[in-house]
Amino acid sequence: MSTPKGIVLLAQDLLKTLIKPGATLLQAIPVHGGDINKAWLLRTNTHNYFLKTNEPEKYPNLFTTEANALIHLRSANALRVPEVISSSDATSPPYLLLPFIEHGKPVHSTFSKAACQLADLHKNTSDYFGYHANNYIGILPQINTPQTHFVSFFVANRLTPLARVAVDKGLAPGSLLRQIDRLGQKLPDIIPEEPPSLLHGDLWNGNVFADKSGSPVFVDPATYFGHRETDIAMTTLFGGFPARFYEQYNECYPLTPDWQNRLKYFNLYPLLVHLNLFGISYWKPISEILAPF
Repeated sequence: MSTPKGIVLLAQDLLKTLIKPGATLLQAIPVHGGDINKAWLLRTNTHNYFLKTNEPEKYPNLFTTEANALIHLRSANALRVPEVISSSDATSPPYLLLPFIEHGKPVHSTFSKAACQLADLHKNTSDYFGYHANNYIGILPQINTPQTHFVSFFVANRLTPLARVAVDKGLAPGSLLRQIDRLGQKLPDIIPEEPPSLLHGDLWNGNVFADKSGSPVFVDPATYFGHRETDIAMTTLFGGFPARFYEQYNECYPLTPDWQNRLKYFNLYPLLVHLNLFGISYWKPISEILAPF
């Protein structure tokens, strides 16, 4: 795959205006950037950089909100996330520029360290569930209107909006909304009250990797203040994390008993995200979780 001229020009301009004087672009190599963005490894005569791009005006403030999330997570001094060098949603193409962190192989301690780092992140709390601004989960808008009670926040800002989209697309029956409403009435008796925790927000195993030393690196956040079991639940989807991750997390920040049986309710949110993004194959696990309601 050749590199478009526009990407080369953008990279050269970023090097000229943001990086040390004298930095020269040697190569702009296409690399994996997920399902949403295109991504490029920028090799220079000094350092390597990671550039993500997208189509102009397609997803307003996509990279601004991601950059803000990375900055917030770094300020919590818990997880290792990439430093934001620059971002813009007003350029053509919009972009996010980060240092390039070379992938290595996980070692035995990789996920143990990740677990305690996540626990430290979750100890950062707020007075409300939500965030100061809306952002994205994948390419879907993520509503972060503050609420003082988690269940109200979860149903109003997470489950109901995506259920409406799925029903409107014909991906789910209209009864889905009634089931979510009935679930919402039961959840206060199921989910223990906890202070709102700072979350990664999109914590599947593709968003954590080991660097060359085997240390964990967290990427692609969808940050907000929520119930910490939200992050834990998502780690069990799409390949999951090793058992030692959960053992170590519970040593660093013990979860309320019976947490394993609550995870399915938290995972309704990422499953609804995937239903809307990737289609009907995600309806079955959603319908099974909601069958009692």
